[in-house]
Amino acid sequence: MTRYETRPIGRSHKTVVHPDLGEIVLDCDIMTIERADPHIVLNWAAPHTGAAEKLALLRDRVATAAQ
Repeated sequence: MTRYETRPIGRSHKTVVHPDLGEIVLDCDIMTIERADPHIVLNWAAPHTGAAEKLALLRDRVATAAQ
């Protein structure tokens, strides 16, 4: 089995603006895959923050809409 390592190449913050919830500031890590062109971009909200609460609201809305 071939194994490839991921390597972090950057960390930042991203702000997205939702029409109802306003600004949501997310942490962002960018990783590269060894010997490959694709990058993995991970966006998340730190637990117990306003951003995490807004993401929870969005998850609930999507779950409700899917039913």
